[in-house]
Amino acid sequence: MLSRNATLAASCLAVALLAACTATNPKYCEKPGDCQAGLTCDLPHNRCVSPDGSVGQPDGPIVVVDGEANADAPIGGEAGGLDGARADGGGSDRPGPDVRGIDAAGTCSVTADCTDPTKAFCVGNVCVGCQAAGTGACSGSAAVCDAASGKCVACTADSHCPMAAAPICDKAKNACATCSADLQCQAKDPALPSCRADGQCVQCTAATAATACAGGTPACDTATNTCVECTSAATCSGAKPICAASEKCQACAADAECAALKDPARSTCTPTGACVQCTATNAAKCTGATSVCNTAINACVECLTNATCAGAKPICATATNTCRGCTGAVDCSAFVGRTACATTGACVQCTDNTTCSGTTPICATATNTCRKCSADSECSGVGPGVCMVDGHCATDAETVYVQNLAGTCADSGSGIGTAAKPYCTARVGVNVAASTVGKSVVVLAGNVADFSIAASSRTLAVVGKNAVITPSAATDGIDITSGTVYLRNLTVQGATSTGVGINGAPTSGNSVTLYVSGCKVMSNSGGGILLNGVAFDIENTSVTGNGPGTFGLANWGGVLVNNPPTGVPSTLGLVTIETNNGGGLTCSVSVTGNGVLSTGNTNTPTQISALCNVTSCASASTTCGAQ
Repeated sequence: MLSRNATLAASCLAVALLAACTATNPKYCEKPGDCQAGLTCDLPHNRCVSPDGSVGQPDGPIVVVDGEANADAPIGGEAGGLDGARADGGGSDRPGPDVRGIDAAGTCSVTADCTDPTKAFCVGNVCVGCQAAGTGACSGSAAVCDAASGKCVACTADSHCPMAAAPICDKAKNACATCSADLQCQAKDPALPSCRADGQCVQCTAATAATACAGGTPACDTATNTCVECTSAATCSGAKPICAASEKCQACAADAECAALKDPARSTCTPTGACVQCTATNAAKCTGATSVCNTAINACVECLTNATCAGAKPICATATNTCRGCTGAVDCSAFVGRTACATTGACVQCTDNTTCSGTTPICATATNTCRKCSADSECSGVGPGVCMVDGHCATDAETVYVQNLAGTCADSGSGIGTAAKPYCTARVGVNVAASTVGKSVVVLAGNVADFSIAASSRTLAVVGKNAVITPSAATDGIDITSGTVYLRNLTVQGATSTGVGINGAPTSGNSVTLYVSGCKVMSNSGGGILLNGVAFDIENTSVTGNGPGTFGLANWGGVLVNNPPTGVPSTLGLVTIETNNGGGLTCSVSVTGNGVLSTGNTNTPTQISALCNVTSCASASTTCGAQ
């Protein structure tokens, strides 16, 4: 059997290994006086215990010293019973040493050992104030039982901390404390997920507003740390665009409330309470590139119809209320005078001659506008291919054709005078045109004889297509006695004796205005061009090898101008008067001459008579003489 000292030494060695068997351990003692707080030293067990006045074997487990449990002694009895075992191994027991604490002295085996009402629970062989299953043991500021230590504490979980100022349980100290992170608040109460700077758990802060506030209360009032419907108009919209003092979104009542939003797209209050960009009554708010109010959506847009679109974007795309370029003529069909679609996207007057007509049949592609024709070549493929002086391209309906082609032409019969069946004789064709309403053009082709023109008050154009007029006998090539006559691209040659190439002289009561362009008057014995009392404009024409002719007492050869009417044209431009016999240009009055080349004319003291008041240019060029 081990001696008590050996047992104590072994016990202390074990305790020493656990760093608990020291002089500073409040439950360990070696002599009286080592214990504090009114405790006494249980020298047999070297433990500080509360005195209870009991005698006999101390509380504690039975130590078996003979290899057999002492079944005779009740647990916690004052004396150990015998079970018939010998202490010397011969069949009877001896009581072992009592290692339990003294009843109600602070140590225990079971709760019944703890008789002090303030330490009524046995936890870890020590009488303590509470245990997890106990009720009513803890109260006040330490109302929670820490089951691990048996102590009454302020908290062991966050749920034990109801005070807003200290909502989190500091489990190291078992004390309620302030929060230090959002996660602490989220774990305690999802309804208060944010840790405020002062350590309280609140619904939201400026830092957590985006995640803590949502749904019908998407904004954080940082003064109260609560989620609200609005703190500014930023979270208000639709029919309730204004944030009221109650932090609720409400309808607008006046434009001023909407203007305070400082949002150009929401500056006007509608009867429904919404803040919008514009309404039908204040469409003037729409300016610049979006100058039209779409009252269906109360927004300023670029267009509602084509009326506000122009230039390269003339079409209003109604789906987007924006102007766009045309993609085809169908887009431009509604525009008067702009029915063609240009490559730029603009609706224009024309892109080719097909959309031009009347007196402006030619499309000027540089400007996409219709203009007058300026040359026969521009009228190619249209009727006779003749550009009329008013700028339109002549049509077959207004044209009389003359061409002396055997087996094709005729001077009488039905259908005569067309391109397919022309007149044979120029005199017949010209007379028909001059006397028929609606016929204003005579086209001469090939070799034809002389003719006269008496157009009265009408206008008649005689245009040559490689035409040569050869007068017969002593007649003039062309006589003009009335009307406004245009002669173009004609060659008049070979009049004999007194025959004149072109003779313009109005009969009594009539007037003649003669325009000559691109003609050649040559080798006519009676003179080239005689203008007696005629208004005239002769351009790009050559008069050569004519004369001599006589007019009254005057001799002339190339061109004779006698008494033109006042206030009417009397102009020569880019005209060549050359090698005529009897003089070049002879006048009774001053005329206008530009680029007149008079040279090589014979039997005259000068190439141009002094009364003409015209000076000949020096030599043929683009600005001098016929081109």
